[in-house]
Amino acid sequence: TKRTLWDLNVYSFNTSEACDQIRYIGSLPGQQEPGVVLALGNEIYLGRQGLPRFPSGESYAEQMVEVVACARKHMPKAMIAAVGAPGHWNQGLRKNAHLFDALSWHAYEPSGSQVNPGGDNNFTNLADRVSFIAGYGRAVSQQAAAQVKADVGVAKPLVHSEFGYGLDHPGQCVLCASQVHWTSEVEEAIR
Repeated sequence: TKRTLWDLNVYSFNTSEACDQIRYIGSLPGQQEPGVVLALGNEIYLGRQGLPRFPSGESYAEQMVEVVACARKHMPKAMIAAVGAPGHWNQGLRKNAHLFDALSWHAYEPSGSQVNPGGDNNFTNLADRVSFIAGYGRAVSQQAAAQVKADVGVAKPLVHSEFGYGLDHPGQCVLCASQVHWTSEVEEAIR
């Protein structure tokens, strides 16, 4: 299934403006098909990005009720993802968890120092590095899903709306094009 992730502006847009975004997205080709995800903001649990409008997960969820209703009306096949963050923020979503199909999640590990040759694990070949990254991602996702269930009170899928692997400082990126030559070794490691 083809997936499209839309990160809606729910911070500076009021409910009417957020609904206008949804109507516009819904009018675009292919956006009324399954596989479309509407993320209701990004990292607004951070004070510098969410205050003063969203001082808590509970406040955020309450303010999203009308936006979710608009999304269900204009894009009924879309998955709606609330902004997620482990702990207190997610616990604030509990009362309104039924509104959301999923929670967004950001995974910025493992770091290059854990995977690069000569790094913490001293991987010497690309296949081992790619395997470690894939396995690490699976394990961390399982832990995050369990944490969401504990915080929110119900299991919710995670929408990986940001990831950081490969975004390390220049010169530290294991899979960056400047450091990796696309050879049969790379293709085999990715398979």
